[in-house]
Amino acid sequence: MPFFSKMGALGPRPVHSLALLLGATLLPAAIMNACTKPLGLPPACSPQQPCASGNTCVIGRCRRDGTQPVSLAAPRLSFAPRHFAVMRQGQVQYGDRLGPTFTLGRADQPASLWFRFALTLPAQARIQRALMILHPQSSCPTTANDLTISLQHILSPWHPANLRSHAPPNMSLPVHYANQHVQAGPLRIDITEVVQAWRSDRTRSSGIVVTVAGHGTRANCFSTGLEDGRGPHLDVYLWPPDGGSDGGSDGGSGGSDGGSGGSDGDSDGGGRAWGPVTDESTP
Repeated sequence: MPFFSKMGALGPRPVHSLALLLGATLLPAAIMNACTKPLGLPPACSPQQPCASGNTCVIGRCRRDGTQPVSLAAPRLSFAPRHFAVMRQGQVQYGDRLGPTFTLGRADQPASLWFRFALTLPAQARIQRALMILHPQSSCPTTANDLTISLQHILSPWHPANLRSHAPPNMSLPVHYANQHVQAGPLRIDITEVVQAWRSDRTRSSGIVVTVAGHGTRANCFSTGLEDGRGPHLDVYLWPPDGGSDGGSDGGSGGSDGGSGGSDGDSDGGGRAWGPVTDESTP
């Protein structure tokens, strides 16, 4: 195929050259747009931001009325993060540098929590709910705080030792998760759709960034698990083999999602019975 088109009044017209130039310009943008596709999450909710009619606030997300956090017979698998780091004001802390606690909630100290989990799930397992859980540090005084939480997929490999605020790994567009009130007890973040995406698309399985902006003058302390208390972990609840006919359905968010992840984390098979909830004060 000739590089130039037929002769015109002003000489040869570089049609193919223009097409190549446009392709070279637009293709990277299209690839970037595909790689930064935002997370698909149900609408956020809180006591101050109620759900629309026909929906109920379940762990910070609007789901169909009658939804329970998990069905009564749901098997539970619990995973510790393979990588965990805290980034605040451009500084990264991980491993022993974290110490026994990390804090969230002060208005002048927003933080990003970086996690990578390597999941081991049965090949035919269907995810019903996936909750990231942060446990308060018992030695710290409790305080009431309102947190604004956003989430991002990490789309390329990373390690805490190489994490830099000015050169982060590839990530999806951030999505607002919830405005969540914390005081005492664990902070639970529903990332069901995120974990389902990890299983269905390996390119989106390099981890998650949880960015937390506080609105108070005092911070809440959470355990890293390096001393007393349990560190952050991901609890994945599966649909029981009978299909979960005990009322845990939320209208499709726990549907089939094939594939299985790598190997890592500690797991246990115990179930937990949670009743229906009507706001984010889940036990």
